[in-house]
Amino acid sequence: MVKLCFHVSSISHFLCCVFVSSFFVKTLVSQPFPRPDQIEILLAFKNEFPILKCDFRKWSDSKQKTKSWTSKDVKSFDGVVFDNDTGVVTKLDLLGACLSGTLRANSSLFRFHHLRYLDLSYNYFDSFSFLPELSKLTNLEVLDLSYMGLAGEISSSFSSLNRLTHLTLSGNELIGLTNCSINKFPTFIKNLQKLQFLYMANNMLKGEVPKWLWSMPSLNGLLLSGNSLNSFEGSPIVVLNSSLISLDLRISGSRIIGKLPDIFDTRSSLRILDVSHNQIAGKLPMSLTNCTNLEVINVESNRIVDLFPFWLKDLPKLKVVVLRSNMFHGPIYSHQHPLSFPQLRMVDISRNKFTGRLPHDYFVTWSTPMIGTPREAREPLYIGDDYSYRKDSRIYYNDFTGHIPSSWANLTRLESLDLSGNQLSGKIPHELASLSFLEYINVSHNKLSGQIPQSTQLGGQPKSSFEGNLNLCGLPLQESCFRYHTPSAPEEHHLKPPKREQVLNWKAVAMGYGPGVLFGLVIGQVLYSYKPVLFYKLFRL
Repeated sequence: MVKLCFHVSSISHFLCCVFVSSFFVKTLVSQPFPRPDQIEILLAFKNEFPILKCDFRKWSDSKQKTKSWTSKDVKSFDGVVFDNDTGVVTKLDLLGACLSGTLRANSSLFRFHHLRYLDLSYNYFDSFSFLPELSKLTNLEVLDLSYMGLAGEISSSFSSLNRLTHLTLSGNELIGLTNCSINKFPTFIKNLQKLQFLYMANNMLKGEVPKWLWSMPSLNGLLLSGNSLNSFEGSPIVVLNSSLISLDLRISGSRIIGKLPDIFDTRSSLRILDVSHNQIAGKLPMSLTNCTNLEVINVESNRIVDLFPFWLKDLPKLKVVVLRSNMFHGPIYSHQHPLSFPQLRMVDISRNKFTGRLPHDYFVTWSTPMIGTPREAREPLYIGDDYSYRKDSRIYYNDFTGHIPSSWANLTRLESLDLSGNQLSGKIPHELASLSFLEYINVSHNKLSGQIPQSTQLGGQPKSSFEGNLNLCGLPLQESCFRYHTPSAPEEHHLKPPKREQVLNWKAVAMGYGPGVLFGLVIGQVLYSYKPVLFYKLFRL
């Protein structure tokens, strides 16, 4: 009978080898080890452009990325990302890579079937025959072909890129999407069911916004500013069922006419609503209070006639309110409607017809992010990708009266304050000099008086920020606050005595001169009568 004997040391050695082997295998697999065929395709693509020409005038960060590509060093593939598990190329970032010449339809580029991200922007090819071939890259999620000098029509084959979430074609001469002279909505967009952002600004789009845009299931951002749109196709209610977060219709060429529909409800996911520079009339729809995610509302330069929308305080995330250049009227303060905007960063209610006084506690209770946070802990100055509003208060060119509240000094994070073109009187509160974040202030064309508070923030402003106030003095104005209180020189006292003193002096002269003349006449008469010879000798007659 044969007995099987295993030594404990042998078993432990075997298990240790298995563990070490599995560790190395797992470690190697987890590294982005590229597949040989992917390296081969990359080098073939590199050889298609042996001469690299950089145009630093068009893109100052141009870099000859493909020049360093070599099979001996995986890290040399600048702008290339390999999948950790499969080793295939998933991302090609060739922005400003100095590629020029001809990108052929049979280019090695179109063999990257696993590619999810492709950026060819700021490269310059002399032929556009490759555009239809992009449809072979069916896994693409991001495609950027901006500023490549492309011309002609956008290929309908793009519709096969049904995983696309971001498509950027701006800065070309395509019949395509931003600054491209498009006069109608490309129908292939309908098929891009995963498209999240659509930018078609500054084109020649006319008429109605097609209703199929609202049915795109993933569309979050729609930028249609700078076109000639004037209405929406179908019922405005379709907007409620959309996934839209940002709607930008500002400066539409022939401009949107009519009223904003009062149809917003809790289903809306809107965060940004910008319909500025149109011809919208009527009132601001109160149903906007249902858009609890709304952060930016901009209705600048329309024909809205309404009272101040106190109900906006119910929007918990509101950061930017722009009512500028409309026909809003009445007071902006009401005891019945105390205001508290917890997230407000910027308010512009200028160029309307608001009236009344500015209460001392106004704005102070609006926004805690404006107040009391150290400079080193402050949040970014800007809100959103397309908005550059700073923490700002603009109420100029209305008919406000009263004084500037000194309590506004509590707005310690305020960066811009414009009160110009009102009827404000009194002094500029010296407390405002403590606003260390304040970069811009304008109180011109009011009825302010006294000395301008001296600080780096106020004294460093241009003279135009304080002009139009007849009794305002001090830097940066040239009017000195001491011009009425400077004592006259001693010579001036001697030569030009005060008016009251002059009157008294003339009275004294008259009192002494009159009797003297009379006495002289009497003496002369006596001498002439009794001593004519002596009279002639004295006066040499």
